[in-house]
Amino acid sequence: MKGMDSSRLLVRLAVWLVLGGCFAFWPLAGYTTAAIFATPKSEINSPSQSALVVTKSANTSEASAGDTIIYSYLLTNTGTDILFAITATDDRLGPVVGLAVDSLAPGLTATAVLTYVVQVADPAGLLTNTVTVTGTNSAEDPIVASDSASVLIVDPTSLPEREQPSQRQPSIFLPLILPPEE
Repeated sequence: MKGMDSSRLLVRLAVWLVLGGCFAFWPLAGYTTAAIFATPKSEINSPSQSALVVTKSANTSEASAGDTIIYSYLLTNTGTDILFAITATDDRLGPVVGLAVDSLAPGLTATAVLTYVVQVADPAGLLTNTVTVTGTNSAEDPIVASDSASVLIVDPTSLPEREQPSQRQPSIFLPLILPPEE
């Protein structure tokens, strides 16, 4: 800026820094008006956010020996960073292959379905199992998410006669996959 001495420019620069990087150039008496636009400090080198959300659900709230439980998994990258080397393991059912992906961009999802047949040896009571998903962000920081689902395992001899498993109506479970919200 022609005619502006360096001390006045430094004062303006200091004011810009104090105001958080939002710069509005104002002319001093005798100088031509100019405008300088700068990116706010909060947007300069702002760290990306890495976040995974995993949801696990079961198609039933109770089951007994011989019944099949269908578990559905939905993994969503809710952050602003691409995630890499994603793996998922269910503590009862093992690897959740459908959630194992090389990369997952922000807003995208991965889904999987696994089944479990209730065994006679499974004790009556709450059957809870957990899926744990791990991955890394672009800085190679570990990102972890987990969720659990519980199904009440019922001893068929304790059910009233009308609720015996052989008299239950069959049910069909169809997973519903929705596009990410914008």
